[in-house]
Amino acid sequence: GRKEMLGSKADFLHVDQSKLRDFQMHLYPAIAEQGFFHLPDFSMKRKDGTVFPTEHTVVSLEDEHGKRIGWVSVVRDISERKVAEDALKESEKELREQAKALEEANIALRVLLGHRDEEKKRLEDTVFSSLQKLITPYLQRLKETTLSREQQAYVDILEANLYEIASPFTDKLSSKYQGITPRELEIAGLIKAGKTNVEIADLLGITEHAVSFHRNNLRSKLGLKHKRVNLRSHLLSLA
Repeated sequence: GRKEMLGSKADFLHVDQSKLRDFQMHLYPAIAEQGFFHLPDFSMKRKDGTVFPTEHTVVSLEDEHGKRIGWVSVVRDISERKVAEDALKESEKELREQAKALEEANIALRVLLGHRDEEKKRLEDTVFSSLQKLITPYLQRLKETTLSREQQAYVDILEANLYEIASPFTDKLSSKYQGITPRELEIAGLIKAGKTNVEIADLLGITEHAVSFHRNNLRSKLGLKHKRVNLRSHLLSLA
């Protein structure tokens, strides 16, 4: 206990003679330079031989003539603090490992998404190529036959819509710009195909005023309101 320690030499608290010699080798230069020796984390030994962490401070005790007459050695058990520090270090290590695992998962996800995008592009190219080989020639022959004005318009729409199916235009438009209605998507496709308000009104069975209303809504939702940007040119740029 404390009474047992008071007035005693602290040599027996050192782990072994080698540690004691190392301690003394650093002690005297520190005392000569700054008047004390402080070790914030220093292992020492209890009476039962168990080693424990301490904060150890030694001060030189001198008389009025400056002659050293002894030492004041303060040993503070920091076992609880070390346990807390070790627990904190372990938590930080776990957090770093979790962050690393999360980063690796993100990298893997980006790779998978990249492969998915590549596969999607390959599929789109395949569909587009098949459309040109198997359907476009027959549509062209149909357009060269004698058709009424209305029939010609429907063939044009059929051709345009087939190419829309084979392209990501509609998906891009609806995913990038929230709130676009199915009717607005339909009109956007016809505008992109070069149809006028009159032609769109005839094809969809609505008034020109309704077409203008939907065009204005599209411009607003696409961020083109009050801008001198051609709606068809903008839609073509999204294709």
